[in-house]
Amino acid sequence: MNHLLKTLTIGLLFTANNVFAQTNRYDWGIEGGPNLSTLRITETKTNSMIYGSAGFIFQYNTKKILSFKTGFSYQRKGTQLLGRFVNNDYYYNNTYYYSVGQSTYSFDYISLPFLVKASFGKKVKFFVNAGPYIGFLLSRTTKWTFGDYEQTERDLRIFKRLDYGVAAESDLPFLLKNPG
Repeated sequence: MNHLLKTLTIGLLFTANNVFAQTNRYDWGIEGGPNLSTLRITETKTNSMIYGSAGFIFQYNTKKILSFKTGFSYQRKGTQLLGRFVNNDYYYNNTYYYSVGQSTYSFDYISLPFLVKASFGKKVKFFVNAGPYIGFLLSRTTKWTFGDYEQTERDLRIFKRLDYGVAAESDLPFLLKNPG
């Protein structure tokens, strides 16, 4: 839990640098920053990983604090497992042998979020976004390490290519150009 709190704090400090200001009815720009992701596997302890995302956004601003935001972004998601794994290279006498090590999973997606954005503050704006997203899996890498032995796999056939869920973001933007 302490690791998660530190990660979220660092993420809030360095998250999503935007190239736009909320002064027009419509805004567009570039957005990027870190993301915290994990993969849930039944009866297996996983560690969250910090990766990045970057993309293009389009936003419709209302006259109040709400905006509606969408766009396309590249995202890397993943997780890390530590423990005992079946090592297929050591199959003898109808028995799989186990090795102690780690495996790291990373997944590359193109995502399309549909977010509702709330803005707070007068001089410095703070934003909170939330809403559903859909994503398409572009590539996947799994790396197993057992002592000195390493193996990498990139096969997509066993994974569903479509991803969906709920996304949440927060950020403190900075202006590259004065809108006035």
